[in-house]
Amino acid sequence: LLTTLTLFAQQGDKGDKAGENQKPLVPREKIPPAPVVPPAEVLKTFKLAPGFRIELVASEPLVHDPVQIAFDPDGRLWVLEMSGFMPNADGKGESEKVGKVVVLEDIDGDGKMDKRTVFLDGLVMPRAIALVADGVLVAEPPKLWFYKNDGGKAGSRIEVAGDYATVADPKLGERANPEHAANGLLWALDNWIYSANHTTRFRLVDGEWQRQPTIFRGQWGIAQDDFGRLVYNS
Repeated sequence: LLTTLTLFAQQGDKGDKAGENQKPLVPREKIPPAPVVPPAEVLKTFKLAPGFRIELVASEPLVHDPVQIAFDPDGRLWVLEMSGFMPNADGKGESEKVGKVVVLEDIDGDGKMDKRTVFLDGLVMPRAIALVADGVLVAEPPKLWFYKNDGGKAGSRIEVAGDYATVADPKLGERANPEHAANGLLWALDNWIYSANHTTRFRLVDGEWQRQPTIFRGQWGIAQDDFGRLVYNS
């Protein structure tokens, strides 16, 4: 017997179900403190394998609520900011147009980003980006847009897909639960652009966007190794 189960985590703070009383698993006095630590101090808390090091490249207020990054050929860091995610326990206000795509640059060459440029703003819950050709793919459910890079600002746009990170049941709304929807937009070695949690791949050929069915891959995050094999998790 094969069954499928869809889990929905961020459905809001609705309290316990009727007749259900969830007791704390750990007494509050036994939970160690978790104070907010300045970015520079956070580096001391990481445990790294021998031969690795970690450096601070960017932090607030230069960047806000990042969910995905991409480096361009000039070493600039493109950041997708999903500032609308869960503004409160019930997720009210997630439809506000507060998402952005920003570009961070290291002007003085010290290895730290010190200039912020807004490439695109006014987005609703954007969740993935990819730098392709002369523009940027931006996933803003239910749309997958391709914005032309017009001198560092978003120019004309093309709708690549109208069903990205959506749900089949219209009663659940046009956008899927942010924790269980397509993401990634990895430009793989075979020239197709793949996503986690999505069964469609995309590519740009002679100025035209193509799409093709592919297998389901994981829930969140997708990468490739040196041989072009796709790596994902569940």
